[in-house]
Amino acid sequence: MEERAGIQYELNVTGDLHPVADVEAALYFIAQEALNNALKHAQATAVIVQFLQEDNAVILSVTDNGRGFDLERVESSGGLGLTSLHERASQFHGKVEIQSAPGEGTKVHVCLPVVQPASKVAKR
Repeated sequence: MEERAGIQYELNVTGDLHPVADVEAALYFIAQEALNNALKHAQATAVIVQFLQEDNAVILSVTDNGRGFDLERVESSGGLGLTSLHERASQFHGKVEIQSAPGEGTKVHVCLPVVQPASKVAKR
């Protein structure tokens, strides 16, 4: 990202992440969409991506220092990018929270349950 767009980034991973493949793919898609939004729309110069596993959930946060937006206005206009984030998370009984305001950047916070196969649970 830094090379491609000239944007500073930070990646933080806390804990031992063990999501099943479908949840991992959903997290990848959501992170990619949030990063694309930061690049295309927010005019961000820095992005922080954080992954954290707590109990039975993986938490993803993507925070940018971009121009932000009026969340109510964008959600009421049916923006496809934000809708796809919510839809992807809901497929895994997760939730997405978005915090943004004009001039204040954006934070996308996602929490997805970690569904582990019985074989992995038995080995612990």
